[in-house]
Amino acid sequence: MTSKFQMVLPNDLALELRALANRQGVPLAQFIRETMEKRVRVVRENQARPGILARLKGLGEGLPDHDLSTSVDRYLYAQDDHA
Repeated sequence: MTSKFQMVLPNDLALELRALANRQGVPLAQFIRETMEKRVRVVRENQARPGILARLKGLGEGLPDHDLSTSVDRYLYAQDDHA
């Protein structure tokens, strides 16, 4: 199944897309589809990776004082905070 879209692009972008498609020897529509597929793949991969805040969740649990502020280098970078 396919869908048809009509788009309005700034002239400079349209010219750049045509030039790139010509350089690669592919039709403009094919070049645009492949470019969009690559962008969708990047967005999906980025959404699948947990962000820095998700990776830090629960980091202080189980510590005697639950205070990471005094030991952040040790826990994040495996460094001694008394150096």
